[in-house]
Amino acid sequence: MKLSVSSTIAATLMGMFSAANADVLLQNFPPGSGWEVKTDDVIPGGSSSGSLFPAGDRSYFDGFVQYQPFIGGPGFVKAVGTKSFPSIAGCGAIEITMDSIIGYNGYYIAFGDTPPSDNMPIPFEWRAAIPISGSGQNGYTIPLTEFSSSWDFATGKIITPCSTDPSVCPTPAVLSNIQFIEVWAQGVEGQFVTDLFSIKASVAKVAVDCLDADFDGFVNFQPFIGQPGFVKIVGTKAFPNIAGCAAIEVTMNSLVGYNGYFIALGDTPPTPDMPIPFEWRAAIPIPGPGQNGYTIPLDEFSNYWDFSTGKIIVPCYADPSVCPTPAVLSNIQFMEIWAQGVEGQFVTDLFSIKAVGC
Repeated sequence: MKLSVSSTIAATLMGMFSAANADVLLQNFPPGSGWEVKTDDVIPGGSSSGSLFPAGDRSYFDGFVQYQPFIGGPGFVKAVGTKSFPSIAGCGAIEITMDSIIGYNGYYIAFGDTPPSDNMPIPFEWRAAIPISGSGQNGYTIPLTEFSSSWDFATGKIITPCSTDPSVCPTPAVLSNIQFIEVWAQGVEGQFVTDLFSIKASVAKVAVDCLDADFDGFVNFQPFIGQPGFVKIVGTKAFPNIAGCAAIEVTMNSLVGYNGYFIALGDTPPTPDMPIPFEWRAAIPIPGPGQNGYTIPLDEFSNYWDFSTGKIIVPCYADPSVCPTPAVLSNIQFMEIWAQGVEGQFVTDLFSIKAVGC
């Protein structure tokens, strides 16, 4: 998504955050999905079997995982989709909607940027277990921090999760260039019967949105206020409750040396009659270019700020009366990213906004 604005005073792009999908559909499973089944017969002695049969809004994925003598344990069956999938670099989780008809407990989901081939049927990939709780159509949300490239080929189980070692995590480069996704039945001997409905990327916990947007423009001198003006993007919708959280993290990449970014929130969204609503804001501490997550404690937000420059006059940690209250944090109706008070060009890639320390 490209957001580009030039204005002598301001340009407000209403609904940007809701326009950037909170959920990114990666795959559904009607007829013609293009997915295929692979088994452990690519390894000597493999005898597991499976099929993928489309039926209306789903595909039936079922078969038998048999003992695999070469690896000395149960083998695998997997459903594989190979194509260029949408970027999910700004998202926090993957959600798979499926119905495990019988009590099979060896499902995994995996993805990567180099698809399997005849010479490499099991490619380098990041994977996570699908936490099947029982039969019935359910959406299983798996944070991307549970995916890992460190897993046991024989059992399918994760050895080192991303949450404990960043070196095994899927990188933004991978998440923006997914070329295959797989659903595995592995490491548990027996029959599996599953209806697959969809796979999508979603926000995790209290993340605001999966953003993959370019936000750029020019802040020019504004004669009425006698200062450089502003450009802002605005998302208006009911955001998740963050009343129990400690900070907001903005992941973005400022491509030029612009130092006038702010983030703001409130419970009464802007209107044509009130384009600058009552809000709580904080500076985004951009040290330089590069994709970074900027963590801003909520006690740095304040409703006491200078309209001309955008700068905070009295921060929350110095005066509790200017802090966002639990009532506000549980009822956020708009969020804004501002470029304000510094004259010149700004060029920014926005990836995500989330609350942390919850």
